Amino acid sequence: MTGASTTTPIVALVIPCFNDGEYLTAAVASLDERIPVERVIIDDGSTEPATLQLLDELESSGWRVVHQKNTKLAGAVQRGIDETTAPYFFRLDADDLLFPGALEQLVNALEQDPEAGFAFGDFEFFGAQDGIWRTPPFDPWMVIYGNFWSPSICFRRTVLEQVGGYRQGWYYEDWNMYMRLAQNDIKGVHAGCMTYRRRLLEGRMQAQHRARHREIYGEMRREHSAFFERKDEFRRASKPALWKRAAYPLFLGPRYALPEPLYRLAVKSKLALGRARRGSSGR
Repeated sequence: MTGASTTTPIVALVIPCFNDGEYLTAAVASLDERIPVERVIIDDGSTEPATLQLLDELESSGWRVVHQKNTKLAGAVQRGIDETTAPYFFRLDADDLLFPGALEQLVNALEQDPEAGFAFGDFEFFGAQDGIWRTPPFDPWMVIYGNFWSPSICFRRTVLEQVGGYRQGWYYEDWNMYMRLAQNDIKGVHAGCMTYRRRLLEGRMQAQHRARHREIYGEMRREHSAFFERKDEFRRASKPALWKRAAYPLFLGPRYALPEPLYRLAVKSKLALGRARRGSSGR
C-alpha cells in the first residue's frame, strides 16, 4: 500500500445483519488485515435478543453499529455505503468469513490497475456444499446470462457513486449491480487470490429467487434495456467458446431451464473442479 497514513481507513468493511447472531461472531473474528479498515455493521431490523445483545457487545468493542428498520439486503448494503467514507468498499455477509489479508490484496489489485473499477477473487463454499469457486474474468456477455461472480467484491467508492449504488428491495441485487457495471463499461480485475468463505445454507435467498426467476429477469431486462441491446457487441468482444455460445442462451438467461437437481449437480461439479485446481496449483 502506498500514499496512505496508518490511521486513515483504506477500505470500508460493511457487514449487513438481520438476526445473524449465530454466525456474526465468526464473521467479525475473520477480519485480519494489516491495512486500516473502517468497520461497520448494519443492523437491518434484527429482533432476536441474542443478536441484539451481541451487536451491543461489538459496538462496545469498537465496531460501529448502525440500526435501521428492515429494508432487505440491498437496502442494508446501500446504508453501509452511505455510512462509510473509505475510498474502497467491501461487503461481507454476516454468515461468511474473510481470508486473512484478502482486503489488502483486493485493494492492491485496484491500485495496480487504475482502469479497474472493482476487484474480486476466488472463494470457498462451506456448509450445505463444500468446494472452491473459480471466478472467471469479468465478461459483459456472460453477465447477460448469469451471475458467475461473488456478491462480496471490492469497489472503488467512485464507481458505486457512478452507477447509483444498490437499489433498495431489489432481487438478484448482485447480478443487477453487475449489469449496471457492464452497461457503464466498468472493468473488473481478478486479484489472483482466495477472498472469503461463503456459507451455504438450505433455503438461502438464491433458492427463493430461482422460484421467481422469469419474473425477476424480465424486470432486470426492462431496467437495463440499453445493456441488453448491446448483446451482439459484447459477444463479438467476448468470443465465447462454442459450447457457451450454444448452452448459455438455451439454459441460462431468461430460462434457467435446468431442474433443481441438475442445477445442484452442476454447481457441485464446478466446486469439485475448483478444489482439484487448488490442489494442483497450491493457490
